[in-house]
Amino acid sequence: GGGGGWGKGGGDSWGGAKGVWQPMFQKTWDGGKGKGKSKGPKIQDPSKVVWVGNVPPEATYKELLELGNHAGTAKWAEVFQSKKGKGGPATGAIGYGTAEEATQAIQILNGATVGSNTIQTDVYTSKSA
Repeated sequence: GGGGGWGKGGGDSWGGAKGVWQPMFQKTWDGGKGKGKSKGPKIQDPSKVVWVGNVPPEATYKELLELGNHAGTAKWAEVFQSKKGKGGPATGAIGYGTAEEATQAIQILNGATVGSNTIQTDVYTSKSA
């Protein structure tokens, strides 16, 4: 019965295949880009976003966008109405392409006038107004 000894060591040639799987999971990293068409921006990177306070309730996102463009290239803007009811000052957000622009905009836009209100700007954290 002495057969069967020929298979020993045959598996060694497999060694070269190590690491072949690694590029696969690179793909999952950029899955979220470019999907932003839903209502209201999903803030992916708060460092690029300027929080705006004391916005008049009748202001539109276009007004904030125009304001934002004085300080850099504003990519989007949003007005969040006061939850305390009508007539209360709203808050808003202006998104930029880079964190540097957002930082610069906070300095330039703080104290600017929107409608009849003097706005405040700050770094965007997930503050709820």
